[in-house]
Formats: sequence, structure tokens, C-alpha cells
Amino acid sequence: MGINGILHHLKTVTPVINACQPRRWKSVDVKDIVKWKFVSKPSKLTPSWSGDLGVNDPIDMTEPQLALRSADDVLKSSDEHTQRVLSLEFARGVEQRQSLENKAIAYLQRHRYDTESPEAKIGALTVKVRHFQQQWQQPESRRLGHLRYNVVCNTDKRSGQLRRLRNTDYRRFEWVLEQMNIVYRPPLPYQADVSLSRKSGIRRMVQIFCDGLRQEKLDALKARFEAEKPAFERERRAACEWIAAEEAALGLPSSVDPEKGELLERRLSKRVVVPPRREQSEEQRK
Repeated sequence: MGINGILHHLKTVTPVINACQPRRWKSVDVKDIVKWKFVSKPSKLTPSWSGDLGVNDPIDMTEPQLALRSADDVLKSSDEHTQRVLSLEFARGVEQRQSLENKAIAYLQRHRYDTESPEAKIGALTVKVRHFQQQWQQPESRRLGHLRYNVVCNTDKRSGQLRRLRNTDYRRFEWVLEQMNIVYRPPLPYQADVSLSRKSGIRRMVQIFCDGLRQEKLDALKARFEAEKPAFERERRAACEWIAAEEAALGLPSSVDPEKGELLERRLSKRVVVPPRREQSEEQRK
């Protein structure tokens, strides 16, 4: 038999790989697990950035101007046209805003003459922030750079007053937030990574996905153990009863409690206390 006949009867253990066959596996990419969407930064002129959830109270245009409120009795006795001309309807926008500031301060101040407490300053600054934000929403005011500066500056001042009030009186801090409908965001620590990038977002989403998957598996394992617990308790109790019966038959002290199905606490032997070493005197050393 030649060499060709010998090779014909041999059977190889390793399979023959055909490169022409299609692949039967597929690599799983991170993009298939989590979907990241572009996150746009909120504008500093929007209420979502400043934390204002509510709006200002409407201005009563029939009220007299601030400089003429001391002569309210004289204005009431005047004719209708005079009262309208001297009301807030024909006043400047600054005077209308000051009227709202006085209302907010009167609502939050601690006493009648309080204008320098954190609560009064927070009320006045909140009215300014919302007033400038409403002005920015008008199409003709989009190119006014001072509105952006006023919103950012007053928001930063209000954050400082909120932080001061939070450190001194937390209950009053919560009350002011509830009354003014504000969301307080504490300042971020120094050198905090607040960049909104695709790579950091996917990394965080993968971490959240892995944590959720791990917790799901742990919950399933816990549920399986809870389902197997009654059978395990019965098996343990039967084993304890058998051990107690064997120990009673052999005349040995019982080491288990058949009623509870638990091992009895063993008494540990007394520890051997080693006496301290005696120090030798100088004469004995010599």
C-alpha cells in the first residue's frame, strides 16, 4: 500500500475550516446597547437655567406711582383721567418693576423696615431676573447684550444669598424656595467634570446599564433563594431531628435544637493566659 493509501484511511481530529462559509457570530457594539442623544446646553436666559419655575404676579396698572402713593387721598378725590395718568399704566418699566420688588420684599421680609435680610434680597433679585427674562423673549430685544448681563449677574447674586440663608437657617431657606417657586442648585465642587461630550455620556450610560443588569440578576437570584427557602428549612429541620435522635441513642450530649432546627452554641474553652515575662535584674544579667 503506498503513501496515498495510508493517508486515505487516516482521520484528522481537527476540523477543516472553510473560509468561504458565512460567519455565525456577531460582535456586539456599545452603540447597540445604549443610545446617546446630543444634549444641548440650556441658555442662561431661560428659566430652566436660573431655576425659576413660576412667573411674576401681574402688575395692577390702576395703582398710583411710587412717588405719589403718599398722596393717595388726594388722588382718590381727583377725576378719573388724572388718576389714570398718574397710575402705573403711564409709568416707566423701572417703576413697574420696583412695584413688584416692593411686593416681594413685603411678603418675605422679617419686619416692616427689613430690606437687607437675605429673604428680602432674594425676593427683589427674583423679580429682576424674571423681568429681564420676559424682556428677552420679545423679538426686538434679542440683540440687547445688557439683558443677558443683567440676568446672569442677578442670578449669581441670588445664588449667593440662597447659599448664605441655607447655611444659617435651613427651614427658612426651604420656605423661601417654596414661596418664590425656585429650584436651588448648589455650586459644583472645584475641578468638577461638567463637560457634555459624547464619550463621557456613553461611558456613564454604559455604567448605568451594567449596574441595572447586575441588580436585575441579583434580584432574580434573591427571588430564587426565597422560593427555595421553605424546602431548605424542612430539610434542615429533618437533619437536626436525625442528629438529635442519633446523639440520644449513643448517649452523647445534644448539639442541635430539633424544634428550631439550629445548632446549639458551643462553650468555648478557657483561654490560656500566659503570665508576663519577668524582667531580670542587672545582677542576674551579669
